[in-house]
Amino acid sequence: MKKKTGGNVLGCIVALVAMFFSGCGGGAFDEPPTVPNRTKPPKIQSIDLVRYDDCEEMNVEVRETIIQEMEGILSTYMDRCVYEGGGGDGVAYAQPDDESSEDAASFTDTNVQEAGVDEADLIKTDGIHAYGIVKEKVQVVRAWPPESFGMVANIEASEGKPDSLFLNDDRLILISTRDGAFLSVSNYSYDYEVPELDPVFVNVDIFDVSDPAAPLLLSTKKYDGELVNTRMIGSNLHVVFNNQLTKPELDYEIDYKLFPKCSSDGTSQPTRELVVAVEKLREKNMAIIDGLDFADIVTVPAIKKKDGCNDVLRSHAAFGSDVITVATADVTQSFNELDKVSIVGNGGNIYVSTNNIFIASDQNDFHEMYDLDISYDSTVVHRVKLGRSTLDYAGSNAVEGHLLDNSYIGSRYSKRFSMAQFAMSEYEGSFRIATNRNGSWTEDFAGDSMVATFSITEDDFIPDGSIWGLGVTEKLHAVRFVGDKGYLVTFKKVDPLFVLDLSNPSEPLLKGELKIPGFSSYLHPFGENHLIGLGFDADDQGDFAWTQGLKVSLFDVSNPSNPIEVGHRLIGSRMSYSAAVEEHHAFTLDSKKGILSLPLDLYEGGSGGSQYGSKKSDGVVLLNVDSGGDFETIGEIVVESSSNNSWYGDAKVLRTIIIGDDGDDCIITLADDGILMNRIDDGMSSLGNT
Repeated sequence: MKKKTGGNVLGCIVALVAMFFSGCGGGAFDEPPTVPNRTKPPKIQSIDLVRYDDCEEMNVEVRETIIQEMEGILSTYMDRCVYEGGGGDGVAYAQPDDESSEDAASFTDTNVQEAGVDEADLIKTDGIHAYGIVKEKVQVVRAWPPESFGMVANIEASEGKPDSLFLNDDRLILISTRDGAFLSVSNYSYDYEVPELDPVFVNVDIFDVSDPAAPLLLSTKKYDGELVNTRMIGSNLHVVFNNQLTKPELDYEIDYKLFPKCSSDGTSQPTRELVVAVEKLREKNMAIIDGLDFADIVTVPAIKKKDGCNDVLRSHAAFGSDVITVATADVTQSFNELDKVSIVGNGGNIYVSTNNIFIASDQNDFHEMYDLDISYDSTVVHRVKLGRSTLDYAGSNAVEGHLLDNSYIGSRYSKRFSMAQFAMSEYEGSFRIATNRNGSWTEDFAGDSMVATFSITEDDFIPDGSIWGLGVTEKLHAVRFVGDKGYLVTFKKVDPLFVLDLSNPSEPLLKGELKIPGFSSYLHPFGENHLIGLGFDADDQGDFAWTQGLKVSLFDVSNPSNPIEVGHRLIGSRMSYSAAVEEHHAFTLDSKKGILSLPLDLYEGGSGGSQYGSKKSDGVVLLNVDSGGDFETIGEIVVESSSNNSWYGDAKVLRTIIIGDDGDDCIITLADDGILMNRIDDGMSSLGNT
């Protein structure tokens, strides 16, 4: 929520330098050094985005950011120390056939957060053909009828490595990237050189697949930058990508022998020699910064190709050395770019409704530019309003705490870690966000989770209500907003499922709570009164708990004041895993047929606690889903059997699609080395693979 303060890291460092140079600890110098004069931007008193008046204003602000990033790094040197015989412990180093649609079968589409907002995935189908990314190509297979399963064509990206795709009627939109592969690396030596990187980019290819056997490339568009995420609403494609402002290579190398010996409690008292060395680095770096001109700093096409810097929005509460850009285009015929919005500032997670894009990033209050009372442990959210062909900035806000992060789970398959997007939601003019506040060593605060609500207006979103104190001392693991209800899962030793009533956004209410062993990392609605939870079982060890095998739970939330775990199923032992615990696209539910499909790395034989199981297989498990919550096995597909205990095997299952008609149900499996199809019967009969 919009508040006010400021931190003055630079002032603290200057004061510390002055203290040591004035004779502290014996000896004295003629006069304390001074930080070179520079033009400073005015204090910022709002987190709302504004436009630069001109490029000189942007130049001053970017320079200040570079200086303050430098000061933040140098300030850490004052807390460094070396343990006896450490040889560098605690040391800071240098930063180194014509078909009719009537012939199509019913199928499970990509599991998305919001109806009407499509999300790019690794595989898509129209009920007749399936398009799946396998290694560096898109395989096109005939998927229905099942007897016709087989390869039809291969599609290659015009540039880059395929990342994800959309299927919009007879248009296949292929998103490809290059993520900065090394071009050259010097030999490892004392004078190690940072490898040169390929420039990163996001490439969009639009193919006409009205004849799937002969895909036709219609148009292509390349954006310089790193892919953040994409969405498609109707025929409008929204691409969110990130650029880094080009910054000078500054010097942070310092002789570790200058760092003092660590005391018994690990604290450090900087010496005068260290202070002098840090000040010399500062002076050297400031000379480099002073020698820059604007063209050296800003080399971002999103800025340079526009009419001027006044077309770029600046974020002061999440200010950084990045430019996050949202671009929208109509893909009906070919790539027709409609609008673009660029924001100077860091951006990480996005949530998209049919009306708005919300961009969330961690607060980055490491310098003295702000006059804002925003906690360092905060999340800043910017809103971009979606028009038919326009993108309009429509407000910013800050919320204490940070979004959930499921990358800790293991990150065996995905780099997306998509669960964080579920911590944000829009419903009937209200924006809801759930965050987790870290505990504090200095302030007797154990940490907790919260939900804040905002009223969405034409050009802003205004703080409305909030509720704190959920899951004290515990970590936020899963969030799902369904209508006017909110569901949060936190975990330390047991899984508290919190049920919130958000029908009055100004007064969010905690209605009920359920504590059970284990935790869910993903929650999925099942009918009007149930939730499916996917996560891990846990073995309580007193002060903590060991995670165990996979756990699938069914929760009855028909009475918000008394949520009940109807039933659950434990799968495998410690180290068992599913791609669906880290990315929701891998969770496939056909609610009408009562079939849940999960990619599965199965480990067995673990005896509880910290004892790992042994690898049995990689594949797919299909479970029956009904109100009983038993999750009985319907069938299994083994893609690879192995006794190798490595987390990284050769054939991993990434996605599944359930497809069929008139009781003839099949499953399409996308593994990292091909596409398989099986009939869902007693033997899970194979229909072929690519």
